[in-house]
Amino acid sequence: MNFSSYEEFRHRLLMLIEETDEPSTDNITSLDTMIGLGEGLVHYGGNFAADGRSIGPLRASSMQADLSAPIADNAAPVPDDCLELAILWLADGAPLEIVAERDLRTRLRHVGGGVPRKAAQAGDSIIFSPAAADDEVLSGRYYARPAALKDELHPTFQRYPELYLYAALASAAPFYGMEHKLPVWGAAYSQLLDQANRQERMRVSAGGRLRQVSR
Repeated sequence: MNFSSYEEFRHRLLMLIEETDEPSTDNITSLDTMIGLGEGLVHYGGNFAADGRSIGPLRASSMQADLSAPIADNAAPVPDDCLELAILWLADGAPLEIVAERDLRTRLRHVGGGVPRKAAQAGDSIIFSPAAADDEVLSGRYYARPAALKDELHPTFQRYPELYLYAALASAAPFYGMEHKLPVWGAAYSQLLDQANRQERMRVSAGGRLRQVSR
């Protein structure tokens, strides 16, 4: 399933809601809202399922962005579009262990100095233990919030268009008086999300297995 434009995607969504090949165009504004809610479901997760299960979010390699930020007073800014940190490192290239802020601050009080080995999110900043020098630059990657679909059919959407379609359907069901469709649309969304996240893991792990080679 491919879509060449946002309008085409919205039209397909409305066809499924109204169950007709010639849907009305009276509810375009509200439909845009439902699509936005569906995007939030994909990117942030939710618990719309009848049994209260938390579903999501999607974490795809196409959502990753490079991070490069200067450090001052042992803190570097978190990017405004950050959904989740993926990996961080400093000049030596060794990955930092990302821990909870409480854990890091507890340890930081008892560390006199040395090479930073841990990082934690503290509000809109990332802090380090042992403390990082002001001339350091934090590097890494993070999962960035994709652009709104109405502005761009971004690569993550192009990779998993059905996922966004059923996320919008599941989000729209209660508002269109179609609660009876929610179990079907919600189950389809949940299955597609599991498949997408499994595919993302397989993209890395399925290339081969570690083998012990005798000498």
